[in-house]
Amino acid sequence: MATSAAQSPLPCAASPAAMPSGEEHLGASAPHCAKFYAARVAQPHAVIDAAAPRDHLYRLGAHGFIFTSAGFCSTHTQRHAATLLISATGRSFELRVGTRRIHAAAAFVPPLTARSLHAVDAALVSVNVTPLHDSFAHLACIPAPSALDWGAFAPLQPSLQAAYEGRLELRDAPALFASTLQCLWAHLPVPSPRITEHLLRARELVHTRGYASLREMACEMHLSEDQTSRVVARALGIPLKSYLAWDKMLAACEWIWRHKPLTEVAHLAGYHDLAHLTRSFRRQFGAPPSYFRDRTRVYF
Repeated sequence: MATSAAQSPLPCAASPAAMPSGEEHLGASAPHCAKFYAARVAQPHAVIDAAAPRDHLYRLGAHGFIFTSAGFCSTHTQRHAATLLISATGRSFELRVGTRRIHAAAAFVPPLTARSLHAVDAALVSVNVTPLHDSFAHLACIPAPSALDWGAFAPLQPSLQAAYEGRLELRDAPALFASTLQCLWAHLPVPSPRITEHLLRARELVHTRGYASLREMACEMHLSEDQTSRVVARALGIPLKSYLAWDKMLAACEWIWRHKPLTEVAHLAGYHDLAHLTRSFRRQFGAPPSYFRDRTRVYF
């Protein structure tokens, strides 16, 4: 389901209110992270309190998704998507990138950024922009993660809260998705890559014609493989190898949501085995595929 500004966007703040956010060097690990992660992920058969908030996943086709969680803790993830993290209630979460520790109620994370997230009781709304979205290559130009002013997203708070609580209708999810991006663009300078004939050609070869080989693309574009590699990375926002890994993960997710057995999913999506799929899924999303298909934990 594609999104665009024309799809009844929700209002964006004209002038953000000051909200506390900060950054410091990484010291000790977040105190409850390991315990919380074990309770939610490593015990797949644990009894779940029916009154406890569930995570929610709003799928927007191949262009992105919105994930919400009452509390989510992940370590050493590296997502292909550009990610906008927002607390529906304005409570801070902790984002760790290398030796940096960012405390904020809203933050942006560029694609392929290795990070850890500690968002317990933060009413987290995670807006994920994937490589097929029109704005992805622009967002990929933002060089580093950054804390954002939560006030920029305050007008969206009712919709963010509804998404977090699972009350947002799926038909309204694209408008929320587009509106959060509008707020991001309004309050964070987003570089725009210079469009050239080579960039347009590279996008056509990958998106439309399904090319997956730099050698073949180099022949088509009359460039060296090194030149083609650089052009493709600028055109797609990420290197071709990473794009193909994302495409494989997207295929796996589609099979998972069709309730295929996970061993079969691994085979259909092109992974060596279930262990390979599980490792890749944990690296991408911070939890194994079994977590996301468990309706007692995640509803979509």
